[in-house]
Amino acid sequence: MLRHMGAIDDSTLVVTSVHDKQLVDDIPTEKLKAHDVPVDVICTPTHIIHTNTTIPKPKGIYWELLSPEKLGQILVLRQLKKQIEEQTGTKLPTGPSEKLPPTAQRKPMRQSIVYERTGNEPCIFVWNLDISTTWRDLRDHASKEGAEVVRVNIFRKGNSRPMARILFKEGTEIENLVNALDKSELRGSMIRAKVNSVPTDGKS
Repeated sequence: MLRHMGAIDDSTLVVTSVHDKQLVDDIPTEKLKAHDVPVDVICTPTHIIHTNTTIPKPKGIYWELLSPEKLGQILVLRQLKKQIEEQTGTKLPTGPSEKLPPTAQRKPMRQSIVYERTGNEPCIFVWNLDISTTWRDLRDHASKEGAEVVRVNIFRKGNSRPMARILFKEGTEIENLVNALDKSELRGSMIRAKVNSVPTDGKS
């Protein structure tokens, strides 16, 4: 896609990172497909390898190799195909049908730490978290403001950035804590915070 858009060309370096044990030198070049991308530089924990490959890089999107099933999995390709066909008035080719291997089912991200609670703990809802944020990050971030965390529950909805509900020890000055946490920086992201109510059964 980048080649199609003119964002890269043959001179663009392709760099990858692997473990030393993943390196092999006996893959026959005839096994490579037109859409396979040769690597210029390989970085391992112990080496930086310049392959000096002469294998040609893909020239763009090979529509004739994309099966209807594969195209059905990649929304951006379907949109691009439709756009090109509308602009050119020409129907692009499609590859032969194939049976694709099953894809992994992603479970909603959910991280939590649970303590014994009374049911009266104040709660803060935070959002715009970096995807790498853990419950320990949030606990420690809140602890810097002198707050004692009772429970942290991190979750996501669809493709949105992670959000969390943080319960604090009963008696915590919640408004002051919200003011301190809102628009503060955590893992390079400016998080947002507000007071949040919690169901009396303790479910979040």
